[in-house]
Amino acid sequence: MLKFERVEIVQETPGYLHATVTSSLMAYVDDLIVMTCDGGTTLGVRSSSREGYWDMGVNARRVATLIERLRESAAIQ
Repeated sequence: MLKFERVEIVQETPGYLHATVTSSLMAYVDDLIVMTCDGGTTLGVRSSSREGYWDMGVNARRVATLIERLRESAAIQ
């Protein structure tokens, strides 16, 4: 199982996950959505800030980290 800090699952159904991620410094809340597409052959990931115009690349790094951890998890199994 992949674990991330400060994550709260809002909704989880087959093929869909919506979670919120709270920043440690300013307690900003970001939305993280992961869903399967194309009949389960593709994974769609979106991480976005709820407030402000600039996130200093936090959401892009979050998506990259998630993809990296999924690849590592798949390689282990």
